[in-house]
Amino acid sequence: MSPHDDRNFSQNDGLSLREYIDMRFNTIDMSLVLVREQMEKRLEGMNEFRQQLNEQTTRFITREELDARCIPCKEDVRSLRESRAESHGKASTMSVFIATAIALCGLIVGAVALLLKM
Repeated sequence: MSPHDDRNFSQNDGLSLREYIDMRFNTIDMSLVLVREQMEKRLEGMNEFRQQLNEQTTRFITREELDARCIPCKEDVRSLRESRAESHGKASTMSVFIATAIALCGLIVGAVALLLKM
């Protein structure tokens, strides 16, 4: 007997309308309970994730703290650059002195050689 064929349908053959509606409402209620449980599980997972993000955020350094820590580092880098430039300058000065000394030695040797030939 098909569900659309109600020509010979009697109350003894199936459910009453009230029983059918009660059954449907119970099914809907059970579905809602399952959906609610799934939603609660999802929300718990989201809350755990949010808690992890909050914990992670508390470990981040603020811009003010970063600036306070970077300023001394920048000063150290600046002073290192200056001392490096000074040491390169001293090396250049030293090489000028050495070159001048060698040139003076060459002039003296040349002058002595000229005097000896005369």
